[in-house]
Amino acid sequence: MSARILIADDLPTGRIQWRVRLAAAHYHVNLLDDPAALPAAASRERPDLIVLVHRGLPDALKICDALRGQVESAEIPIILAGPDAGPEARLAALAAGAADLLETPFSDSVCLARIRSLLRARDARAELLRRQSTAQEFGFCDAGAMFQRRGRVALVARSRTLATDWRDTLVGTLQDRIEVLGEHAALSTADHQTSADVYVIDIGADRTEEGLQLLADLRARAETRRASVITVLQPGDAASAARALDLGASDLIPGDFEPAELALRVKAQIKRKLEADALTLAVEDGMRLAATDSLTGLYNRRYAMSHATRILREAAAADRPVAVLIGDLDHFKRVNDTYGHGAGDTVLVEIAQRLRANLRGADVLARLGGEEFLIVMPETDAGQAGPVASRICRFVAERPVVVDEGRKSVGVTMSLGVAATDPAAPVPETLEALIERADKALYAAKAAGRNQITVAEAA
Repeated sequence: MSARILIADDLPTGRIQWRVRLAAAHYHVNLLDDPAALPAAASRERPDLIVLVHRGLPDALKICDALRGQVESAEIPIILAGPDAGPEARLAALAAGAADLLETPFSDSVCLARIRSLLRARDARAELLRRQSTAQEFGFCDAGAMFQRRGRVALVARSRTLATDWRDTLVGTLQDRIEVLGEHAALSTADHQTSADVYVIDIGADRTEEGLQLLADLRARAETRRASVITVLQPGDAASAARALDLGASDLIPGDFEPAELALRVKAQIKRKLEADALTLAVEDGMRLAATDSLTGLYNRRYAMSHATRILREAAAADRPVAVLIGDLDHFKRVNDTYGHGAGDTVLVEIAQRLRANLRGADVLARLGGEEFLIVMPETDAGQAGPVASRICRFVAERPVVVDEGRKSVGVTMSLGVAATDPAAPVPETLEALIERADKALYAAKAAGRNQITVAEAA
């Protein structure tokens, strides 16, 4: 489902350009001609991201303050765009709660990459908070404040002197551990115990490729994939900025920054990273036994039903679809009867891994019992869920499962039923009704010969 972006620009030509720019990227765009009306519109529409185009920074900062003062819009990322994006203007914008300040005219590629980056971060946080809330309902996640450890910041620059200057800038402002590292050290120390929470990487003109490669390497490693990365680049280097953001940079800072700007950006990224770590640990530690199936490691029925109900409720409030897939292994009783229950368990574990490999991080995958699996896909309609179900069907059937310590192999297939909500329906569909439609579609797939999918008609 397309993200909702609310844009305030008092120039008609500007609004036309924004609509063309973002519609081409398939975002849902709402336009305002009066920036002063932005706080009320944000409270009413609950967008995923806000863009405020201003002609004067002081008025834009007041609007930012108003947005941050509203509960409904306090966590929505804000991009300011205006004629001045120098060091002092950026610092003022960050202090007012903006995520970034773009100087007009700006590169479309940088703008779109920045939007993608902010939406990824927002979606990741929303999913963690959703899972924490579900866990609290079960009573296995503490709702109170969580301990916040000191953060770790690694500075990687083209010269040790430059990185040391950065460290000196931060030491007096942050209470976190700050160290200067070379590229080799940044990767060789990147394990669960010693990896940094925030990396500041220089991708200046004389080391652009090296810096971008380091960013890609950090994002490719499980130990550092969740770290925040701030890239320092030459002012006006739009090509490197867009590449860095799409490689996974959390934030950008032009090399002409004031010391206070670097401190603000690092502090914001540390806060985001430590909050994500605390939420993840609180949920994972409590849920591991209470919410998972002991054989496959997937969510169990109880957790999945509660979490899926929450997803449907949020989707209905935002007029967004949710898809449910019910999958069932074909003739699974024959596997147990022919090869034994141990082999059957091996098959279930392997199929669970194959299912997980074909889904997004925000999708919910659960074992309902026996050989039956549930998949809940937020922001997915029937037209999008059908191809996913077909891919799963092929992926399950394409190679046998090795059992009996490698001495035998078992061919396995799966049938799936698909159903999705209709955001335009006058009454939101319940989870039970959605699962019932997916279940009937599953029976239809079985009746049609198995090893295939059926998509249920709209309710």
